[in-house]
Amino acid sequence: MQEVYQLNSVKNTEVRFRWLRICVRAHWEEAVPLALKMATEQGRMKFTRPLFSPFQIYNFSKYSDEAVKTFKEHRAALHPVTAMLVAKDLKIDG
Repeated sequence: MQEVYQLNSVKNTEVRFRWLRICVRAHWEEAVPLALKMATEQGRMKFTRPLFSPFQIYNFSKYSDEAVKTFKEHRAALHPVTAMLVAKDLKIDG
């Protein structure tokens, strides 16, 4: 799909979010950095929490540590409620 539709370069947040969730669930490694970038840039819980959730990047065993590291690096920039819930999802204290 990427070759035909070039979805990695789409700027529309709704489309990009859905595309990256499909990619991560399919364990497409090329999409993980893009998903982490979106999860930290976007800031809205609607997009951030599902990408970090245990069913997305965190569940991709090869990248679960990177998901936690990325979240910790950007935690202060996130809305407090979003940060709290993502931390809970990732089982991070404090």
